[in-house]
Amino acid sequence: MDSKERIKSLWETSKKVILDCSLENGAIIAANSDNPYYPKDAFNYRYVWPRDAGYICVAAQEAGIDIIQKPFFDWLIERPEGFKKTGLLYQNYSTN
Repeated sequence: MDSKERIKSLWETSKKVILDCSLENGAIIAANSDNPYYPKDAFNYRYVWPRDAGYICVAAQEAGIDIIQKPFFDWLIERPEGFKKTGLLYQNYSTN
């Protein structure tokens, strides 16, 4: 595989990972350990880190993925405890 093919493969894999970490409820998790390709001996890391997920939304937009941003920000407004009252976010959240 030449370098152009390798870059294209990495690009496509990156887009797949972004989509795989975007859950149906809008949450964007750090790692989706539910997928069969996820290493069995790796730690389950199904947390949402709002800052990181924000960066993922930007990266997704640059990659031509425009279906995860609105669901994520809708989730972010609804999910965090007390966010509507205080406007403060915690460092991370579980997905439910």
